[in-house]
Amino acid sequence: MDTRVACMRPSFSSIKVRHDSRLYHAIEGSVWSEETVPRLHTWSGKNGHPHPSHFKCSFSAPRDGDAATKEPISICDVPFMDEGYQRQTGLVSEMFPIDGQPNAGLVLGPMYLVINATGNQRGWQEFDGEEIDIKTENMLTDSSEWVTLQTYVGGLPIGIRMTLCSFAPQVQDLNITATRSQGAAEVTTRWLDSSNMYDTEDIRTQLGVTTHLKSNVDRGIFKLAKKDSWLIPHVWYNDNNSSLLVAKTPPVDPIAIRNSAFTGLPGAAMDDSTVEMNLPDDSGFKYSTADDHIDIRAVTLRRLHAAVFTATIKNTGSAAWAIQALITTLFSMSYYDFITQFSVSAPAELEVKLTATRPMSFRFFIIVLIIIAVHLSVMIFITAWFLQHA
Repeated sequence: MDTRVACMRPSFSSIKVRHDSRLYHAIEGSVWSEETVPRLHTWSGKNGHPHPSHFKCSFSAPRDGDAATKEPISICDVPFMDEGYQRQTGLVSEMFPIDGQPNAGLVLGPMYLVINATGNQRGWQEFDGEEIDIKTENMLTDSSEWVTLQTYVGGLPIGIRMTLCSFAPQVQDLNITATRSQGAAEVTTRWLDSSNMYDTEDIRTQLGVTTHLKSNVDRGIFKLAKKDSWLIPHVWYNDNNSSLLVAKTPPVDPIAIRNSAFTGLPGAAMDDSTVEMNLPDDSGFKYSTADDHIDIRAVTLRRLHAAVFTATIKNTGSAAWAIQALITTLFSMSYYDFITQFSVSAPAELEVKLTATRPMSFRFFIIVLIIIAVHLSVMIFITAWFLQHA
């Protein structure tokens, strides 16, 4: 599966923030990006600049009782649709060609805003039942992919850090050759009662989402051999009102996978959706919509996945690494259950053949000869006794 994630510094206009409930806030405005990312398909307007997209999302903010180590992070699906309600901006998978097939029906990956509310907890508490316009001159940027919107409520500072990300979760032929020079035990995690959170360091180390990277051998990562079928991906295109399929052995329809395995994941539902990464219940993730009201529905994702996501952002500052860790861990467990080639469960067996040799001393060889001689002598004696008394 193509698990590349691209995060870029966004630009905003007409930003409004309002308080929706005791736990949730909503942000609304327009977003686009002038950044150039390889294989990012961008819809440009008549002036040649990227076309902005309207978004309206809920997010969680700091509140009393939150541990200092927690990060209130949300993911919002930004539609980037044209007038025909077709997605026009998003990352194109490496498994879909661009050059040479201008009529190919490319599948663009979803676009997300990763929202991290910062600032004074009392400021967010004072922000109750009102709507605030955040002017664009209050945006702070640095060399990273993040942009911070700052304002004041009751003289107290509050902020919203955001970055715009995309990934293209396309799958190709899974019949691959994987090798590694040595085995490695599966990583585990443990719950820390002292901080009321998971210790995710070992998981993040194996995923390669730490500031100090280990080698693939130390991480237990397999080396994958590329297949020729990857160069001939699953592409539908129209030519004179006829549909043609270009693939030797087509993989699963990515749209069908998004409609099944993506349920409850970022971008799984319709527009204006949010996945809350840090909530006070045991589900860890919440999926909600930010319209005139907040409709909250729990999804079947564990708090551990949220912990990996938030810890990655906290320790590396990279939303791209965090999303990649999320899709790597979640899709490996839930994504492939919906692939038709593996719809029937079957036992997996591992057979290992070993040839062992052990050198013998001369004394041991003499002892073996004596034992054989004694055994033959006893057999001859017993045979002779039976013949004599028969």
